[in-house]
Amino acid sequence: MRKLILFAVAFIAVVPVFSGCALFSLTETAEFSLETECAGVLGEARALDVFCVSSPDLEQYVRVDGGCRSMSFSVPRNYVSAVLAYPVVEGFRQRPVGTVYPCSCRLDVTGGFVAEVLARIYRLSEDGAVQDYVTRFNWQRLYDECAEFEDPWALDMDRIVKSIAKGSFRKSDLKLAG
Repeated sequence: MRKLILFAVAFIAVVPVFSGCALFSLTETAEFSLETECAGVLGEARALDVFCVSSPDLEQYVRVDGGCRSMSFSVPRNYVSAVLAYPVVEGFRQRPVGTVYPCSCRLDVTGGFVAEVLARIYRLSEDGAVQDYVTRFNWQRLYDECAEFEDPWALDMDRIVKSIAKGSFRKSDLKLAG
């Protein structure tokens, strides 16, 4: 009995020390950077509209200077997040560069397409049921397959989004639009 009481006192004393520890944190800070090959895509952008979409209910937004090459977001642990940076040229958003976190922290053109797919799935989801599936989905493989195309934005995004959302995605769903 004495050992049990000693253990309980030790546990009560230790828990508050570790509760503030990052080990128990529900979020983590991730820094995202733009790849150097994005310079041509960003062109004359005076600003970047950057979104981090981590679930149907969690979307963060920040506008940064067009010359900015990195930004940080607080992202939920064990979630998949779409990070999209839209160049703003003459008041209009262009195609984004992006990434899917935790697969990568580097934003590029192919990552923009894949992150847009994930963001659309989150934005179209009516409940949190999609979260489990998108966490298990192989986003890195989708990125690798899309990188095989000269312009991933020429792919039929609606087809890809629908098949991933239904849980029936196959490589054969990667077809050019039109």
